[in-house]
Amino acid sequence: MTKTLALGALTLAAALAFTSLASRPAEAQGTTFTYQGQLNVAGSPANGLHDLVFRLYDAALGGAQVGSTICVDDVTLVDGVFTVQLDFGQQFATTAQRHLEIEVRADTGLGCGDGTGFTVLAPRQQLTAAPMASHANAAFSLDAADGSPASAVFVDNDGKVGVGTTAPATQVHVKGAVPIMILQDTASPSNQAGYVTFWNNASVETAWLGYGTIGSPQLSLVNARTGGDLRLYTGSGGDINFTPGSGGDINLVPAAGGRVGVGTYTPAATLDVRGDIRLGPTGQYFAPSSEENLRIVRGRVSSLGSIVAGAGFTVSRTSAGVFFIDFVPDFPSVPAVTVTVDYTNDGAFVGMTNGLTANTTGIRITTGGGTLSDRTFNFTAIGPR
Repeated sequence: MTKTLALGALTLAAALAFTSLASRPAEAQGTTFTYQGQLNVAGSPANGLHDLVFRLYDAALGGAQVGSTICVDDVTLVDGVFTVQLDFGQQFATTAQRHLEIEVRADTGLGCGDGTGFTVLAPRQQLTAAPMASHANAAFSLDAADGSPASAVFVDNDGKVGVGTTAPATQVHVKGAVPIMILQDTASPSNQAGYVTFWNNASVETAWLGYGTIGSPQLSLVNARTGGDLRLYTGSGGDINFTPGSGGDINLVPAAGGRVGVGTYTPAATLDVRGDIRLGPTGQYFAPSSEENLRIVRGRVSSLGSIVAGAGFTVSRTSAGVFFIDFVPDFPSVPAVTVTVDYTNDGAFVGMTNGLTANTTGIRITTGGGTLSDRTFNFTAIGPR
């Protein structure tokens, strides 16, 4: 790849001069460019073989040399015109000025290893891009083909690449309207396996996102590191929604606070399921959904008024056959309470509630004839949460 640069006249004691002959658009690829000029001796075009030495500096006078020294031996001049290929390496990837210094001698058979007879032309000439290449004078910036937008692709001094931005914040920074990026697999559907892959510094694949199995319709997100988790976060503390289709039914919502909702966007408990539940290897255990959000308190109380089993309540015995159950915490409204009394050999007994409220209920145990008696009993309270 070559670049042609247009230079002004160079003179030495008014006897020698270089003038540019042609220019063409500079291209950002490669570092070689074509230098064309005309050498005049005493006002007349020079002919024959000449040796030329080129050096690149960062200032018009003094300064530091950048890049290598280029000597071109036995250049043929016809009517003063010559063309050479110059490559100083990548010395144009910044906005710093570059000035070309040229030495010349008529060929005497000496090679480039012998510097005898060279004349330095003055002044040095600043290298500037030809008009058609004014936006490609540095390889770190590429415009769109029609010139707009400018700096469509940009590489900064740290090697970060920006597409649509001249201030890349990461190694590759793509900025633009939706869609930002398209990855297109051109294989047939049965052979498509395109994915984005992540490697570590040992060139080992550690994770990937995409169609990892050839022809699979499944989109995979895989963490291949030993012991590595697959974690999803929301930086704002919001929920994560798993919903099939576009605007489909609610499937699963892991929410803030460790709550999980199935069939609801706003789980109110650690597990909030809106709908029927089936359990077991064949779904043989079936819990149908309820119209109410219910809480159940169950307990077994001894004849002396102590708790044998259950939780969420306290109990007290005030007299023979008279007990009081306090719910902890209270129900929002009055629950439904059932009481059963253990059967004994001395007859059947009846358990009944008395003074039922949202926070307590009295329980009376009597014989079949209505006499209060201490007996072990069971109760179940079901009410709203």
